[in-house]
Amino acid sequence: MRRYRLRGETGYAEVEGGLLRPLTGSIAAGFVPTGETLRPDQVELLPPIAPGKIVGIGLNYRDIPADVIPPEEPKLFLKSPQAVIRSGETIRYPGYIDRLTCEVELAVVIGKETKNVSVEEAMDSVFGYFAADDVTSNDLQDRDTVWGRAKNFDTFLPVSDYLVTGIDVAALPMRSYLNGELALESSTARMIRSVPELISFVSGVMMLCPGDVIITGTPTGWGIRVRDGDRVRLEIDGVGAVESGVQLI
Repeated sequence: MRRYRLRGETGYAEVEGGLLRPLTGSIAAGFVPTGETLRPDQVELLPPIAPGKIVGIGLNYRDIPADVIPPEEPKLFLKSPQAVIRSGETIRYPGYIDRLTCEVELAVVIGKETKNVSVEEAMDSVFGYFAADDVTSNDLQDRDTVWGRAKNFDTFLPVSDYLVTGIDVAALPMRSYLNGELALESSTARMIRSVPELISFVSGVMMLCPGDVIITGTPTGWGIRVRDGDRVRLEIDGVGAVESGVQLI
């Protein structure tokens, strides 16, 4: 599914043969085809979601360094919806940031109101998935007690183009490329806590609403370091890819 804007109205469409086939409905209510067809050049293409909130998970992969102790419970933080940009747009960061990293993450889109859901029933709350780049200032992360500043500059969440539904995400290969060279590879099978475990835990803290997003952590815990002028591409098989340039401002 692809999200778009036409004449001031936003909507979703299935993609078939390079054409958009608009849908009517919503994430909460479901979608049905309208029977119309649009060319991509007729519309403004948008990120696949406009979430009310984005919940991040820290240190959720078994690839973290041996000297780092995994948290006893999922480590939660919030990411600003204003950080979201499309694949192909530029990550911009101020000059006082010294260490910037890009983190490949599976993003889970919630499909219905979810509160205190069990692990066994948590997958009923999933609408779909996309790939996300949780851009982080590691030096600010080290300096600040909380991660609100390090994670939330505008442009610090590039996302893939499509919202993918109906797939098994338990063991998907994932890769990060820096300037065309493979820099990191792993799999969602390396998660410490699975998608249903994370949904259950987060819903015990806060109500999850249709369109909300959980980004589920990154291999190594810190991703790959990037600098001004770099180009990064992050991929999750079956879900999507997100590619961004990096610019000092």
